[in-house]
Amino acid sequence: MAQPIILISVRILNPTTFRLGDEAEQLRLTTQSMGGMTILGMQESSIAGYPAWQMTTRVDPRPHLGQREIMVDDVVLWPAGERYYRFSLWVPEDQREGPYGRAFDQLIASVELVP
Repeated sequence: MAQPIILISVRILNPTTFRLGDEAEQLRLTTQSMGGMTILGMQESSIAGYPAWQMTTRVDPRPHLGQREIMVDDVVLWPAGERYYRFSLWVPEDQREGPYGRAFDQLIASVELVP
């Protein structure tokens, strides 16, 4: 059996078009419209003194796309200074609390804004 793809990514978004509430709402609507996805949690927090928003989604298997396992998509949106960051983790559900999930949580907890 092929190993599932595990992905941790960080993106810098365009600060002139991104708004935290809009991006969060778009993620929620996309999740609902695609079907086969369940929102496990949505919460607001802060990173390095700036507001952040996190949504965790459970994604059912999609064999036609080569995805045979239940996956977790964990997204953190963070507007900081003049930039907006999007951190995401895509991992099999049974591995969310494993090494990759812990590394993602540690990454988020250790983020600092350097002027």
